[in-house]
Amino acid sequence: MAKRRNRGEGSIFQRSDGTWRAQVSHKGQRLSFSADIQAECVTWVQSVQTEVGQGWDLKGGKTTIKDYAAYWLNLVRATIRVKTIAGYETVLRNHILPRLGEMKLKDLKLDRIDQFYAELLADDVGLYTIRLCHRTLHVMLEKAVKYNFILRNPAHGATVPQAPATEMSVLDEEQVTRFLTSTSSTRYEALFRLAVTTGMRQAELFGLK
Repeated sequence: MAKRRNRGEGSIFQRSDGTWRAQVSHKGQRLSFSADIQAECVTWVQSVQTEVGQGWDLKGGKTTIKDYAAYWLNLVRATIRVKTIAGYETVLRNHILPRLGEMKLKDLKLDRIDQFYAELLADDVGLYTIRLCHRTLHVMLEKAVKYNFILRNPAHGATVPQAPATEMSVLDEEQVTRFLTSTSSTRYEALFRLAVTTGMRQAELFGLK
């Protein structure tokens, strides 16, 4: 016989095999959980009801990352540049969904995201691609928070691999002289000379009129 909790929103009952089953219903959505002992079900019901009280939609507990990604892309497609959408779709198809797609949205945590990036790095996926995966996940999950599918973005604080710092290589006086001599008859002579004599950054040089 089910044990009713909190105005009928949650119930716990023992099945014929001795295990326990808990269910929480809210706004037409139902979420279930199974455990070997009753106490785990009690804790789960209390946790879910607390999250529902904070605005969480039970739909987020049933939706896989793969299904949510398709839903999200369909909603934002008209508001984002075609090139940006193409980048999202590429990393979702090639990297994110093959490893994370079958997970429930509510089960994706920070440690699994860190593990995901480490797996990509171990498989020799480039740092630029890993950063694009992070950017896609972060944007996608931030929207899931606004949809109330999850209460917080698990990509916040993720450890994204960075390129190792390299020591800057600087030309000596003789090398500078040879460089300016070899470029003296090119169309970029003024640009190169300005770069060498002022030490301006590339973006600053390209921004000159």
